[in-house]
Amino acid sequence: MKNNYKYLLFDADNTLLDFNVSEKCSLKKTLESLGFDFNDDIYNSYHEINDALWKRLERGEIERSFVKTERFRLLFEKYGYSFNDFEYLANLFMNNIATFGIPMKGAIETLEALKDRYKIYIVTNGTEFVQLSRLSISGIDEYLDGLYMSQTIGYEKPRVEFFDYVISDIGDDDLTKYLVIGDSLTSDIKGAKNKGIDSCYVNYNNTQYREYGPKYVVNSIEEILCLLI
Repeated sequence: MKNNYKYLLFDADNTLLDFNVSEKCSLKKTLESLGFDFNDDIYNSYHEINDALWKRLERGEIERSFVKTERFRLLFEKYGYSFNDFEYLANLFMNNIATFGIPMKGAIETLEALKDRYKIYIVTNGTEFVQLSRLSISGIDEYLDGLYMSQTIGYEKPRVEFFDYVISDIGDDDLTKYLVIGDSLTSDIKGAKNKGIDSCYVNYNNTQYREYGPKYVVNSIEEILCLLI
């Protein structure tokens, strides 16, 4: 497929890195190390709480520091766990998740196929030290020409200011040369639309996406090779 793209802006979590597995393993390790129970029901509750808070962060309603502790306060409140130092708990969890750098199935092979044809960047709302560690452990960092993190930039995806910074830093203002690739409609695909950049939605769960207007939709990371090679 012939295209004009030169710069691929990949999301990290659940696009190139398997965040769900990392999150579950880290929550289990964190809770059990403090003597609390862990099971699938607890994990599903945490995941739901965390996802809702991150959506609020993307909309600019709350701060990152609030998400960090509030997700655990709400979880412990739901299950009646007695604990007061949520800052300590949050830091323990973050240190644990930083040790899980698990690539999505096919991610390394996809990057290997693309590396000599495109400039490859990560655009992520994830916490800086966690993402740096996980990308290094996974080996994905070896394929990157750059890494852009909202924590450093000062704006979260989908804010247009986030993408303004990325494009300014790359130094090419021809928007037709950029493609955003990600699994989040509200962060990656909406952010690309806000800036006027083409996007590819990695639709793992057959989610309705039309209102967000991605140019391409794939069901796995490997499928983007059909678009880009």
